[in-house]
Amino acid sequence: SPCVQSLRKGLFALLICTRWQALAHMGAKSSSAQAPAQSAGQSSAQGEEEPGPYQVETPEQLQKYVEGAIAALEADGAAIPCEVSGVFHDNCRGHLRDFSSAKHKRDWYDKHIQSLKEVSSDILGNWQKLDADFVMLHAGLAGAALPPFQLMGAKVQAKMREERAMYKRALDQLPRSDLEAIRAFDALWPPGLPDDVKELTIQPEEATTMRLNYATGVRTLELLYVFSGHLAEAVGLGTRNLEVSIKRPIRMRNKAVFRYPQESARNDFRHSTDVYRVSIVAESLQQIAKMMSILECLGRETFERSKPLEILKLSHTREHFVVERIKNRFVEPAAGGYPDVLVNLRINGYVYEIQLHHRGLLELRGDAGRALAKWFEHFPAGREGYGNFVAHANAQGEGNAAGDNQTGEVKRLAGGRYTGEEKDGERHGQGTFYYNSGDRYEGQWQSGKKHGMGTYHYNSGDRYVGSFQDDRMHGKGKFVNSGGESYEGEFREGMRHGEGRWWTLNGNAEEGTWWRNKRVEIIGV
Repeated sequence: SPCVQSLRKGLFALLICTRWQALAHMGAKSSSAQAPAQSAGQSSAQGEEEPGPYQVETPEQLQKYVEGAIAALEADGAAIPCEVSGVFHDNCRGHLRDFSSAKHKRDWYDKHIQSLKEVSSDILGNWQKLDADFVMLHAGLAGAALPPFQLMGAKVQAKMREERAMYKRALDQLPRSDLEAIRAFDALWPPGLPDDVKELTIQPEEATTMRLNYATGVRTLELLYVFSGHLAEAVGLGTRNLEVSIKRPIRMRNKAVFRYPQESARNDFRHSTDVYRVSIVAESLQQIAKMMSILECLGRETFERSKPLEILKLSHTREHFVVERIKNRFVEPAAGGYPDVLVNLRINGYVYEIQLHHRGLLELRGDAGRALAKWFEHFPAGREGYGNFVAHANAQGEGNAAGDNQTGEVKRLAGGRYTGEEKDGERHGQGTFYYNSGDRYEGQWQSGKKHGMGTYHYNSGDRYVGSFQDDRMHGKGKFVNSGGESYEGEFREGMRHGEGRWWTLNGNAEEGTWWRNKRVEIIGV
C-alpha cells in the first residue's frame, strides 16, 4: 500500500542517515590518522609531482591477463578463457564450444571421466570427491548412472545439515556484539523484492552475449581491483587480503541456463554479474561491517558521494562507481550455512561482484566448501525427485513462490528445465525444454514426449525443424548442420530414412533414397 511504501522509504532514509553519520566519523578518524602523510604531500606544490588518484597497484599477473585479453579483442578475437588452459578463444558454439582446442576439450572430459572410473562409478559412495556439475550433466559418458534420488538426496541433505551446524558453532565463537552489528544490516539492500533488486544489477546491452560480457568486463577489470584494494585499506587491510577470480565459460553457461533458461536460450547473459569477482578476506567482523557501511553510501540513490569516495581515496577519479545490491548472508546464509556478503558493483556501466569473507569462516572448508556448494545447489530443500521438482529459474530462491506450472513457470526435470503447457503433470501441448547439455526443443508435446511439429536446437549449432513422434524425429523434416549442409526429406525413428535431398556447401542438391542415415541406391532386379 502507499502507506507501507512511504514507511519503508522513511525507514530507509533513516537507516542511510545513521550509516552516513558512522561514515563521517570513520572519515574523521581516517583523516586524522593520515595527517602526517598529507603534510608531507604538500611539498608537491614546491616542485614534486602530484600523486595520482590510485594508491593501489594491480598485480603483474592481472595486468598481463588484461593486456592479453585486450590484444585478442583488438585482433578481432574474443576474451573468453579456455575452460582448461585459460587461452583466449572465440568458440561460443559448435563442437569446440568453451575450449580453445580439441585437445583441451578431450583433456577436460577425460579428467572428469577418469575421476568417475577411479571410484568405479560409485557416485553415491564417493560424491564428495566428484564435480557436481559434471556428474549431473555427463555421468553417462563414463557409463555411470545417477543413484536413486531418495538415497542421493538424503546423503547431500545430511551433509548440508552438518555444514550448517558447523558454521553455526563457528559463529557462536565470534564476538556477539560484532555479529549483531553485521546482522543489523538488511539481508538484502536496497530494500525491495528480491526479483526487483536483482534487476538493478542487469548488465548493459553491450554485454548481452557471453562473448560481449567477457569483453566488456575485462576492459575495466583493473578498476575493480583498485576499488577493492582501496576498500580493504580503508578498514585496515591490505592487497594481500584480495583474490581475483574469473568464471570459466562452462560454469557461467550452466548457471545462466539453470537460473535464466529463457534468456540464455536467446544468448542473453546480462544476468551474469559474477563473471569477474574480487574476494576481500577480512580478519574481523568489524572490518566487514565497516566495509558494508561504506558501500551502502555508494548506492544508486545516494545524493552525496564525496564522503565515501574520500574515505576510499577515490575522490579525484572520473570513474563512476555505483553499488547496486548487497546480499548479507550473515542474516540469510547460503544453502550449506556459509555466511558472507555479496556485493554487486557497477563500474562505468558494467557490473562486477565483490565478496566479503571472514578469514576464520572461510578457512574452515576452503576449496572443499566451494565444491560442496555445487552439490547443495543441485539438491535444494523441497526437492522430491530428479524429475518432479518445481522451482523458479533462480536456484537461490530469489524468485516468487512457484505457481501451478500450467503455463509460463519453469519446471526443473531430470536433464533440464521446461516451460509450457502441461496435462496431468506431464509436458503436453506447446512448450520449450532447456536441456542441461545446452540443447533446446521448442514445439509440441504429448504425454511427456516430443510429438508433433517442433524445432530442436543442438548446442553444436545443428538444427532440426519438422515432425516428431514418440520423442524422435519422425516424418517430414529438415536437418541443418553447423557447417551449412542440410538434408530435407523423410525421417524415421530419429534417422534419415526414405526419400530426401542433401544440399552441399556449394549449393548442389543430391536427391536419393536413405536407409537408417545412409544413402542407398535402388538396383532393379
